[in-house]
Amino acid sequence: MKDNVFAPDWCEAPRLEYTNRLFDLLAAFGPPDKVGTVSTLPGSFKGFGRTADELKVMRRNLLACAEHLARLRDRTGMHLRLALEPEPIGHAENTPEALRLFEQLRAEEPAKGLVDAHLGIAYDTCHFALQYEEAHEAIARLNAGGAPVLKFHLSSALKLKPTEVALARLAKMHEPTYLHQTMGRAQDGSIVRFKDIPLAMAAIDQLRALEELRVHFHVPVNADRLSDELSTTNDHLRAALDVIAKAPGACRELEIETYTWEVLPPEVRAADVADMIAEEYRWTLAELAQRGVKPL
Repeated sequence: MKDNVFAPDWCEAPRLEYTNRLFDLLAAFGPPDKVGTVSTLPGSFKGFGRTADELKVMRRNLLACAEHLARLRDRTGMHLRLALEPEPIGHAENTPEALRLFEQLRAEEPAKGLVDAHLGIAYDTCHFALQYEEAHEAIARLNAGGAPVLKFHLSSALKLKPTEVALARLAKMHEPTYLHQTMGRAQDGSIVRFKDIPLAMAAIDQLRALEELRVHFHVPVNADRLSDELSTTNDHLRAALDVIAKAPGACRELEIETYTWEVLPPEVRAADVADMIAEEYRWTLAELAQRGVKPL
């Protein structure tokens, strides 16, 4: 998988065709209150090196999907929306880039209001933590800037200080299936990006000079730490829950997104996967309850 998790991207017709079929199925299923979303990649992946002309095609395909949703709404009464999910090294990977993409889409929309009616953001708490953004600030900027958060993916990333022991542990967590973008913050606040763990480890001297590393490796949402050397961005997740609790009706969909069970370190996945998933649900429901939120 690796880079191919982004393929086909929105520069390619099969992505549009596939997503439109998903929406057709969702409309046929009849979501509650005739409202629903499908999440998708943030347009493309920077690693693909798309040209300006290809990125125009990407935006045209996203707008074509929005037009499909407008027709579905007229025909079925279902108000369905496409939620772009910013991801490290994606075409739109953080708040400024997401807002810029939505500005471009509005400038090119074939009918005024099409973007506002049918496009938005899927806020993945793992992905935004890797950008070293504060949850309350990022969510507020997206909502105020015309890229509204339509759904939340609740997840945590790896976090570590670049000590020799921690870096040795990180090197062992590389595996051949998933892309583990690695991002570090320097003392001056600047962010360095590596596409995957081996590329980061190849710049070991640069890593040692960083304040902190965060790694796109989805870990159980109820884990504050994996070991003495490896902690998690669970604090960003909790901060996002704080925002959700202030306006619980503003976002209908919360999705727990831990999918890396089979590649987690053995000491983390000591229990049965079904039991670990159940524990994630118990933790999330308890955190929401503490904030006065009870899911429907």
